[in-house]
Formats: sequence, C-alpha cells, structure tokens
Amino acid sequence: MPEIPGLKESAPLPHVELLELDIVPKHLVILGGGYVGLEFAQLMRRFGSEVTIVDRNLRLLPRKGEDVAEGLHLLCKDEGIGLV
Repeated sequence: MPEIPGLKESAPLPHVELLELDIVPKHLVILGGGYVGLEFAQLMRRFGSEVTIVDRNLRLLPRKGEDVAEGLHLLCKDEGIGLV
C-alpha cells in the first residue's frame, strides 16, 4: 500500500476484495491508472458507480505510446470516469 496520508485509515480495498463486494459503491476512487486500475474503473462504472482514477503519472499507462494514453483518456471521459 502506498504511503499516502490518511489512506490506511480509510480502509481501502485491494482489487481482489473489490470483487467480493455485495453492493455497488456509489462512488469509487481507484489509485493508479495502470491496466488493473483501468479495468476496474470501467467495470465499476458500467455497474453504476461514479468512478475517479487518481494516478501519480501525467498520463495513463505511461510506458505505452502517447497515442494509446490519449485514446484511453478519451474513452474514460466518454464513459464518465474522472481522471485526477
């Protein structure tokens, strides 16, 4: 778990535990814009959660080409996924 002030106290769910939820959260903040974060963001958005992805990088999937990152950014925007 990253050392972010207040994170531990907020009781975050690892991705495995997110799959075990019996409810769809009203709003979900996902830490990280990598493959797993993007997959869960899209999944939970399509289930009806408001979703915000928080990433420390300037763009999604920073190891991929800029065109890929821009395409994903537009896809997230079109699906109503917030990016911070």
